[in-house]
Amino acid sequence: MLELECGSGKSIIPTAAAVAGDKTAIVMTSTIQLQEQYLKDIQGLALMNGRSHSECNLTGQSAADAPCTVGAKCSLKGTWSKLGLPMGIPTCHYFKRKASAALSRISIQNYAYWLRETDGAQISSFGQRDFIICDEGHELDQVLMNAAVVELRLNDLNEINAGLFSKIGSMTMTDLRSWAQKDGKRALDKFEIQISKEAQRMGLPFDGEGAIILSAEMYASKGRSIQLIVKALQIIQRVSQALDTLCALEDSALEEWVICPPDRNNREWTVRPIYGKYGFKKILAGAREKVIIMSAYLAPELLMKNLGLDPKDVEVIVGGKVFNRVRSPILYCPVVKVNYKITQRQKQFLIASMDAILAKKADTKGLIHVPSVALRDEVIAYSRNKERILAYDGGSTRNARFPTKDKVVEEFVNAEDPKVLIGQSISTGLDLPNVPQWQIVMKLAFPSTADPVIAKRKEVDPFFYDYHTICQIVQTTGRVKRSQEHNGQTIILDESFAFFWTKNRKYFPRWFVENFKYDGWAYLPEVKKMLPRIAAAIGLAY
Repeated sequence: MLELECGSGKSIIPTAAAVAGDKTAIVMTSTIQLQEQYLKDIQGLALMNGRSHSECNLTGQSAADAPCTVGAKCSLKGTWSKLGLPMGIPTCHYFKRKASAALSRISIQNYAYWLRETDGAQISSFGQRDFIICDEGHELDQVLMNAAVVELRLNDLNEINAGLFSKIGSMTMTDLRSWAQKDGKRALDKFEIQISKEAQRMGLPFDGEGAIILSAEMYASKGRSIQLIVKALQIIQRVSQALDTLCALEDSALEEWVICPPDRNNREWTVRPIYGKYGFKKILAGAREKVIIMSAYLAPELLMKNLGLDPKDVEVIVGGKVFNRVRSPILYCPVVKVNYKITQRQKQFLIASMDAILAKKADTKGLIHVPSVALRDEVIAYSRNKERILAYDGGSTRNARFPTKDKVVEEFVNAEDPKVLIGQSISTGLDLPNVPQWQIVMKLAFPSTADPVIAKRKEVDPFFYDYHTICQIVQTTGRVKRSQEHNGQTIILDESFAFFWTKNRKYFPRWFVENFKYDGWAYLPEVKKMLPRIAAAIGLAY
């Protein structure tokens, strides 16, 4: 475990150690932006991500829906050895990228892709490396919790006639495991027999192992039939993986999994673990020599417990002070408590106070941190600085109002005028040395207890909630200190921080404590003088 200040070069240290020792390694992150930072900073890395980033050469559609995903034998894939290595250069776009990453000494991947690629595979192209390097280690527990999800899609269950959705809402984990072992397996077996007969009726060629033999000529003549069978086999694959996971749960583990209902955007129930240790066992098994976990804040003893590690197996390296942060203070400037009780007038006061700070920072670029799209939209709606503020939406966001994050960050960096970047995911992975000169934290980013998994984890592990909030705060401060010459203020407006700081001060890194200023308004006296007048104009007492 490597704990070292934000901006001090953590990404270079383990990769340099791998290169110097002639080791193979996989670097894992959870954000595309951090992957791009690695590629920019370190030469020779091979990026590998999911099939959705490639197009199937045969179908012209996403490689995520390609026939090979269900075992179809396609010549475009090329020939691969029993060790999962390419023997030649594949024609397929996806497998060409995979071949490059498999042969590279160091490849960079996201956690979800690596776990999916190595799950249940006896031999994987990425199953064994000397080092596995886990960046953003403070999020590792939660990332692995999300990656271990079991999906039960409504459409899939309807197709196999499983009859589960009408009763899953009243089930316990014991009930669900029992259903998977009996009714679920029975329904899936019947569906597999049905699809096998349908494939034979269509006249599709199969080899002795039951895989479709595919070629460009075959797809040209029977493409429609092949796609129908591929869709059915993908359903079988998804349901089978879900049932296998549920059936394998031991009695002692049932209390550590939660059944989660669909949200308004999904048509699936999910079953998720409240700990990341299940996924971490796979990471441990995938490293021949070392697993390296790094972040600006790890709380090593707690993280060992969460990941199921014996302290005797862990070497903890906590770096000393790297930067002089005298000119990068962390200022607590309370305005209102930003929680579910906040009124609309208080929200307007919060945003008006932010505007007063922006007026004093009129000549420099800065960041505004918000934990949700809802608060982002309200800031934009009420702010007097709309023309300065740049906002983004995710690449897959439906009815997106703003460009994607990478485009907006690029615009922010290249803008000649003092733009302000607002976002709900810029506290980590944003490496912009000397660009933002200040930042405002509108609200503490507590994990959402609306998520049943977070609520259950908080119930059995109270410090989990505070731990992840501390991690977010610590990571946030690093966005305005990326080099010795880069200095910027972090301004926390959420009054809730006072109690949180009193309760958890002993858990913060030493460098954070040394640079934290409880009387932050002393650094912004002109703004503080304006607050009573701003509040009065909105109809609030201050």
